[in-house]
Amino acid sequence: DNIDGLIEQIKSSIKEFKAIYLNNEDCIKSVLIAIQANIEQGEDGLLNSSPCLNEKNIPLASLLTNSLGIKTVAYDYAYSHKLSIRNNPTFNGENALTLGCSKGGVAIGILTNGQIIDGQNGTPINCSHMPYKYGFEQSLGNHSDHDTDALMYAIQTLAPLFNLHRVIVYGSTFDDHIEAIYKVQHELKQHQDPFFHDFVVEYHSYEFDEKHEELILLSYEALIDNLNLDD
Repeated sequence: DNIDGLIEQIKSSIKEFKAIYLNNEDCIKSVLIAIQANIEQGEDGLLNSSPCLNEKNIPLASLLTNSLGIKTVAYDYAYSHKLSIRNNPTFNGENALTLGCSKGGVAIGILTNGQIIDGQNGTPINCSHMPYKYGFEQSLGNHSDHDTDALMYAIQTLAPLFNLHRVIVYGSTFDDHIEAIYKVQHELKQHQDPFFHDFVVEYHSYEFDEKHEELILLSYEALIDNLNLDD
């Protein structure tokens, strides 16, 4: 729940990993942290807020680099799933609005022409301030009386801005409520604005092994963008 506890946990994990798998303790050149957060992704890793930590506005990656003595970068965990969608040809996700709805939070992704659109300094799109009348993340981050309406609100608000007609929804909110996805698809086909009539809305329920693959993709992305470039 606090940054000191997180740092100690990471230190302990690295120590255990070295003891089991590595003969040379100096061979770890970099560390990647993926956390559910609104965070400036990269070497500074300024964490604005996270349901995992009490603290706000802390330079997470910099603190870990100083504490571990190993170059560390930090990413929003949901970024790994956006990479998976972008790189998986079965998704046809080069141009899509993605909505990760789980554990009280919503991760929004905009993919256009194969590129993931982020905010300033690599910050993921922050939806916590979206003016949805019942509370956007409260309604869509968990199954609720308003989750279907909140999903419609997100699609109608965001997709036209980028001329996107494909929506990919994932996360635990709709795991046992797939009928909500069908309802949204039907409502879009009946929408008074013809722009929405050809929309494709699909739900992706992914397994534990897929999450491992996503973290591998994220590690590769971080390696190219941030890590070991001066070695």
